[in-house]
Amino acid sequence: MQSPVVGETGGNYKTVSVLGTDVNFRVHSFLGGVRVQNRRPKVMPFGQFLVGVARASVNLLGEGDSSNGFAMQPGGGVDIPLTSSLGARVQGDFRMIRLEGETSNELRIGVGLVFGFSK
Repeated sequence: MQSPVVGETGGNYKTVSVLGTDVNFRVHSFLGGVRVQNRRPKVMPFGQFLVGVARASVNLLGEGDSSNGFAMQPGGGVDIPLTSSLGARVQGDFRMIRLEGETSNELRIGVGLVFGFSK
């Protein structure tokens, strides 16, 4: 059983048209925490808990506003080794972002590749 320290940074972007004018939304998150992973030969399940900061910004007609807030993201998944240094990952997270007294809850599902750098 391993408990490495992990970090994640990400961005979400969306543009919507309101009365013919584009409104741009951006959210960037910077998170860190711990991952507990059970290393088995064929399948490696893990759970993780990350906390950090999120920065949300909006831009309308060249004018912008932004704010920083607290972010928390528990989640888990499974890594499946494909070779000695490459694996496949299926992951799910629940992210909560608290900005200016408002809370946003998000469910994220991810599939990707995992590259190993050491044993």
